[in-house]
Amino acid sequence: MKYPSALSVALMSAMVLASCQMKSHFEDPVGMMTNRTIDPQERMNAAKQAEREKRDDPGRIAALEILLYERGYPFEQRRYAVDQLVSYDEAAFKATLAKRISLIVNWDTMKYIFKVAQERQWTDMTPTFVRQYARTDKLTPDAERPERDLLVKLNPGKSVEQVVFDVFADRNNEVPLPQQVSAWELLNRLAPPQRLMDLLSQAPEQTALVADLKACAADLRTVPTNREGVLWLSYLRDPARRDLWESYKTEVARLNEEQRRGLELRHLPILLNASRTPGVTAMSRSQLYKELVSDLAAVEHSVKNPTFDGADKDTPQNLQAWDSKLVWGDLLTIRVLENAMRRGLASNLFGQADADHKDQSTEHGGVILYANGDKGYYGKSFPPEIRRHDLKFLSSQDLIEAAYTGLAHYHFHAQSHQNSAYAGPGRGDLDFARKLNFNCLVFTFTDKDHLNVDYYQPNGVVVDLGTFKRMMP
Repeated sequence: MKYPSALSVALMSAMVLASCQMKSHFEDPVGMMTNRTIDPQERMNAAKQAEREKRDDPGRIAALEILLYERGYPFEQRRYAVDQLVSYDEAAFKATLAKRISLIVNWDTMKYIFKVAQERQWTDMTPTFVRQYARTDKLTPDAERPERDLLVKLNPGKSVEQVVFDVFADRNNEVPLPQQVSAWELLNRLAPPQRLMDLLSQAPEQTALVADLKACAADLRTVPTNREGVLWLSYLRDPARRDLWESYKTEVARLNEEQRRGLELRHLPILLNASRTPGVTAMSRSQLYKELVSDLAAVEHSVKNPTFDGADKDTPQNLQAWDSKLVWGDLLTIRVLENAMRRGLASNLFGQADADHKDQSTEHGGVILYANGDKGYYGKSFPPEIRRHDLKFLSSQDLIEAAYTGLAHYHFHAQSHQNSAYAGPGRGDLDFARKLNFNCLVFTFTDKDHLNVDYYQPNGVVVDLGTFKRMMP
């Protein structure tokens, strides 16, 4: 007789032990479907038991949605959840997906949903998939995104641009506003500027978004490019701000072609402020540039470690390095803010910087504003939305709305009085400027009695405006 080897006995024993530990029946299979403390295979066994015994139980459907939309579950369970939800109630699944697709961060799961959508020809989900395509992915170029291929297959005979435009134009008044806004944001990535304006002119003026964008293009010679910019535009289009809109329109109409090039919403409060000083808004780009180079050369700077917390730690902070990325509106913005610093704004903010230095629960920040009379330029401080830690300032909605008509958003790097190594925006600061489309300033202690000021804007430009001394009583 041939007896099994010791290795064979050990392997068979391990298999028997594993089978004994793996449950085949659960008293509460629905509850075990999402239990993160047990083996994934046990969760799958529980899910299949619930499918057999409690198919119509609302708790099972809720558990399947947890498997799909919450983080921490493997692809196999997510795929099973998709199949089950589609087979149980396809219409309900599509309605929920339209609302919650942004919660799915696993690409294998997303691609599987795209596969199901193509097989079942979910053409009515086109706006949802356009919104998904509008989500940025730093690792995959737009031309290689799987959403692009899906949209073409769901809408044969149309280009991706046409599909996205149709969602934006919403001729049948069927597309929810968030999806319409996402389509506009995506068009800004897919189409060059002139083509974008051509597409906008073709859109019927039957939705508030299209009407606002057309008015912005006609009156202000610019359009916002992302969701936050659309919110900004909506704020300005409120009938209560009609006089402000008309003031912007008047000032923009006075500009020549060079001055209008690259104009953005963030330039408009600056333009209105600069128009108070005779001759400033008539200056050419080259005149503004030459004046700024001269003025900035006359002040002390601290430019050792800009963008200190990211890969761009060697980002330049001098005006000349950014010449090719600065339009007339940018130079006007820098001139207004640099002039405000020289007129005492920076020195007047030491009180806020001191308060920030003492407060270790958050950074402090606010909006640079201008008031006629003795007050002139000043910084209005706003409490943070949330106090997270001493290296972050989280702007409130009140601050953001104030920045829509203010000159610049600002915050402090005041953790230490010897903070020159952090004199400049961090990576998170630059991301904030890019997302919110704001002009921004950061004030940094270089010693107890000096603040360094850096200007930065949405396209990554960083310019050191100088180091300013505390005004002694």
